[in-house]
Amino acid sequence: MYYCPFEGKRTTGDEGEAMAKHMAFSQIQNFDRIDDRVSIVNMAFANLIGVNAGFIEFCPDENRPSRAELIALAWLVNPTASRPSVEGGANPYFVKLVREWYEHESDGF
Repeated sequence: MYYCPFEGKRTTGDEGEAMAKHMAFSQIQNFDRIDDRVSIVNMAFANLIGVNAGFIEFCPDENRPSRAELIALAWLVNPTASRPSVEGGANPYFVKLVREWYEHESDGF
């Protein structure tokens, strides 16, 4: 459900599925707006996403990321496909930030 095809080290997700911690930039949808999305995710979840040369790193506080963290990760990776999940299950502050991002999608966040 919230699994993303990452490369690298794996951890256990909230639903018990395998979850990787690294994802290559080439696997991220709508990459030209990635800076905005990383900022939004990290505002709602402190330091959840790290940016490195050629990939992002998922850095949850716990070995088992929360459902809200997994939703934020899914949105970061593919904002179009995961929009319904954001509306239905993330923390209110994150939902507010994402709605603002969609409202300003054409002119930047």
